[in-house]
Amino acid sequence: RSSDLCYVMSFGRPGAPSPFAMMSPGQRPRHVNSPIDNTTESFPAVAAGTPAAGPAPTPARPDGIRRLDRITAIKIAVGALGFRIISVVLGFFINLAVDTKRAVTVFPEPTAFWDAFVHWDSGWYEGIARGGYTYFVDSRCNIAYFPVYPILMRYVGRSFGTYHAAYYFGGIIVSWVCFILAMVALYYLARLDLPRRQAERAVLLTAIFPFSFFFGVVYAESTF
Repeated sequence: RSSDLCYVMSFGRPGAPSPFAMMSPGQRPRHVNSPIDNTTESFPAVAAGTPAAGPAPTPARPDGIRRLDRITAIKIAVGALGFRIISVVLGFFINLAVDTKRAVTVFPEPTAFWDAFVHWDSGWYEGIARGGYTYFVDSRCNIAYFPVYPILMRYVGRSFGTYHAAYYFGGIIVSWVCFILAMVALYYLARLDLPRRQAERAVLLTAIFPFSFFFGVVYAESTF
């Protein structure tokens, strides 16, 4: 109505009272700053003891997803074992095709199959597992190698005996078991940020990387 319009427009004149000043506190809109009387209304304070709202908790994975991850982990363990077998067969045929003189052998006489598991530093690890660390002044010695792998070689190898080949067998078992466990751990680590397919791909790329051949020989890389 015209009377209401005149009433509203009258508040724009200098000296006119603010419409918010004429309202009761409960009727005033919140967070309104009047240009006339600088009246400001804020939200009511939170009652003491009320917990502040934090970030939403991460939802737990459903049981079905966890079960599927366990099944995938078992498949990865079996696949890692199969990959190690394939690499051994490949190494065996390479030893047959290429006649190389080896400084380290599992047995006193060279064998095309077992010698695929030992290379260069394997002899140092076998010496540490069998006789411990020794230090020689101004000469090469085995104190440069970390002790975890040769210690595991010692205790696993002694189940086969105390001859040289027994410690090499222990080193092979340690390397294979550590490689399989590492592939499973890599899958679960990748699943923290990646979908299942991409986590499986990360494991596959690690397993087929050419350097991964040394994860299955008497080397300490698989324990890292």
